[in-house]
Amino acid sequence: MEKEEILAKSRAEGRDEMEISINEKSSHIGAITVVVVCLFFAATKILNNGEKFFEFPAIMFAYLSGMHFNNYLKLKKGIYLTTAFAFAFAFLCMTILYFLNR
Repeated sequence: MEKEEILAKSRAEGRDEMEISINEKSSHIGAITVVVVCLFFAATKILNNGEKFFEFPAIMFAYLSGMHFNNYLKLKKGIYLTTAFAFAFAFLCMTILYFLNR
């Protein structure tokens, strides 16, 4: 295929590289925001009365697991499947600890 054919096909599919790039960056900013907010609330619990805070890491690990599993489905790279399972395992551990320490 020539360059013009590829560009025409891409335009016909409605794929805008700038929009895709912005969506990817937004996803990263969203992930950072989730982590910062969870860490803020975890620190608040510790500083106020020394409470345990397993729910916040559970939220972060669930988010990361979902993101990495989606990357695996789209890119078919084994590292994403491995990290998705690792984050899912961490999520399960934090969830179990949350219920055991209530």
